[in-house]
Amino acid sequence: MKKRYTLLFTSLLFGSVFIAIQAQADNTDGTEAAMHKNHGIVHSAASSLDDGPEKKYRLDAFVQTIKGKKYLKVMTNLRLTDNNYGGDRVPGEGHIHYYLDGKIVGPITDMKLYPLDNLHEGTNQIRLVLAQNNHWENFGVSKELTIVND
Repeated sequence: MKKRYTLLFTSLLFGSVFIAIQAQADNTDGTEAAMHKNHGIVHSAASSLDDGPEKKYRLDAFVQTIKGKKYLKVMTNLRLTDNNYGGDRVPGEGHIHYYLDGKIVGPITDMKLYPLDNLHEGTNQIRLVLAQNNHWENFGVSKELTIVND
């Protein structure tokens, strides 16, 4: 009797794992295509598969004013590039998604000063998120800034 329950339990466990893996694979295929098209956000249960759990990325940013114009200065240990932008994931490489008041404005693909030409009068909420080349935001690293523009 005990052997029967063990066999039943093992079958259920493996069946559940297979279904979960298949569901994740089905989800990923459609989502990647959508990400390339509309630059949306993907939430992934897995950490970055490319770099392993031991790789910790950092992101910091501040606003700098030069001759009355505001610029964003970003600093990260992720290699920012547009070489593979929108393509396959490359370990250690990606870009930053720049959101202004909850709406994506565009990518930041290098650490040069980024002109903040689209700030409106009043309080602006900026959110920066590290993203892989395929736009997945699964590094789990972001930075938020509040800027008052007079």
